[in-house]
Amino acid sequence: MHSKHRNEEYIEDVQMIQPVKRKRKKKKKRKRRLSSQFYWMLLVISAIATFLVLFNAPMFPKKWSFLVLFLLAGILLLTGIFTAVFSPRNRIQKFINCTLALCLGFVSVLTPYYINKITELFESALGDKVRINLYVLTYEYKSQYPDTFRNVITLPEMDSNGNFKNVDMQDYADAVYGTTIETDTMNQQYALKQLKQLCGKQVQTIDKNTLSDAVQAFYDNHTDILIMSEALAGTISDIQGFENFETDTKILYSFDRPIDASASDTVAIDMTTKPFTIFFGGNDTEGSLSLQGRTDVDMTVTVNPNTHQIIISNLPRDSWIKNPYYNDKRDKLTHLGLAGIDNTLKGLGEIYGIEISNYVIVNFDTFMVIIQALKGVTIDNPYAFTAIDGQYFPEGTIGLDGAGALMYVRERQNLPDGDFGRNMHQQIVMRAMIEKLCSPDIMMQINSIIDGMNGMFLTNISMNSIWALVNKQLDEGIEWNIVNYHVGGETGMEICASATGQYLSVVYPYDNQIEFVRNEIQKVMDGETITQEELPEGKITTDYSADHVSLNSQKNQTYQYEEDYEEPVEDSNDYEEPSYDDQNYSEDDENQDYNDTDENTYNEDVEE
Repeated sequence: MHSKHRNEEYIEDVQMIQPVKRKRKKKKKRKRRLSSQFYWMLLVISAIATFLVLFNAPMFPKKWSFLVLFLLAGILLLTGIFTAVFSPRNRIQKFINCTLALCLGFVSVLTPYYINKITELFESALGDKVRINLYVLTYEYKSQYPDTFRNVITLPEMDSNGNFKNVDMQDYADAVYGTTIETDTMNQQYALKQLKQLCGKQVQTIDKNTLSDAVQAFYDNHTDILIMSEALAGTISDIQGFENFETDTKILYSFDRPIDASASDTVAIDMTTKPFTIFFGGNDTEGSLSLQGRTDVDMTVTVNPNTHQIIISNLPRDSWIKNPYYNDKRDKLTHLGLAGIDNTLKGLGEIYGIEISNYVIVNFDTFMVIIQALKGVTIDNPYAFTAIDGQYFPEGTIGLDGAGALMYVRERQNLPDGDFGRNMHQQIVMRAMIEKLCSPDIMMQINSIIDGMNGMFLTNISMNSIWALVNKQLDEGIEWNIVNYHVGGETGMEICASATGQYLSVVYPYDNQIEFVRNEIQKVMDGETITQEELPEGKITTDYSADHVSLNSQKNQTYQYEEDYEEPVEDSNDYEEPSYDDQNYSEDDENQDYNDTDENTYNEDVEE
């Protein structure tokens, strides 16, 4: 009995103790909960961090500092009052304090993140090298012409991607290399010097005055390997008879020549108080970008930040103008870029009577990606047309995505004005891009834009200049007045300085329209307000007769070039050019066993 009684007492004691333990656990759990005062302190820290980050941000207008400070102080004051009045356990107040602290924390973290991201984007867009390739004909092509290619060099094995692997240039020390010193001087010199180092001796060359002659000698098995910069490769497929150059050849080896500092260094300009001009060039290639190459788009944008005026102007890509690299002998505008971006800037500067030192270079891939990153653009299409791929563009206001915009600016064959209409379309899309980049909605797309533009353009505009302009835009909320002009002209066939021995399709630009645009640009530079006007009816007053050159007269023509190229890499070895002396080039060299033909003519105006 006593045992039973003791058990009953024990059970009662346990039942009485258990609630006590639960209560103690609840008390401990309450102690672990964070109070609204704690979240308010986090809010204070986030607010201070946010203000400091914004105040030191390069694009943040300083007059906004008091407004932001007042706003943050007001938030802290109100939340502080409510935090003191209500219970520390008030869920609503804790939620408000926590949410505001997180939002301001994101601002203080994401702002420097995007600033650094944009800075890195522009720092990586300098374009400090030019690619030079060594081309060989494929076994597949040579097998079609066994009589021509009886004795051929042995090519290395290929990897799974179709590229040569384990290439040792010493194996090709005895090969015959085709060069075009006159056409591509600095790149050819650089490649020959590198070959001398890799092969252990000076290689044998056959030099040709024209690119077409060098390629012809290559196809005729007079040379084993063709030295050519990547910028020139795009021109070969336009030459009659060499349309399949890209499939007939493979790249055996490549060199990357560092470009001179003047082209690659950033240029700090005052974009907030002084007028400036930027060249926008569109390379006519896909894939990698280079500061050396043909430009399918040649557009100048002159900006006066004081009067909020912008004038966009461009010339036809085939405009027959003076080429500074060839002692002002006439050439196609698009070919000025074959001698580098500085040459293009100088040539256009002389046309418009202004100094152009800044550039932005894109290509077809870039254009499409940037438009896509902007979530498309809206344009006012002046007339309806159907593109060559069948896509229909109606008249009036239309929206364009990346692919549509690319087709719109490339189409020319089905336009009433052909290439002139294409240039007008390029200006229309450029204007739409500028307007969208200056709109407040751009902040919602900033991440996709930055990611989309990475590696998609080349520029020498300094980041400080850009931040200053963004600061001014945010500070003043500028609405820009944009006008645009496209100079027209008449077509013809001419021998060009960079492509001797061939007649090419050119455009003789209207002199009076160039003069009109020059005057409008000068007005913008001088601070005058301009409005969109009609260009005058085109007239040509320049006498081109002295610039006309026949094939026969250029057959044995020689050129004298200034020795302005300094080797960017140190090398103690003396370099002697193998097949030319003193920069006087003549095809009458006794070592050259390939006879030129005068029938090698073509029309280059076939690009889309």
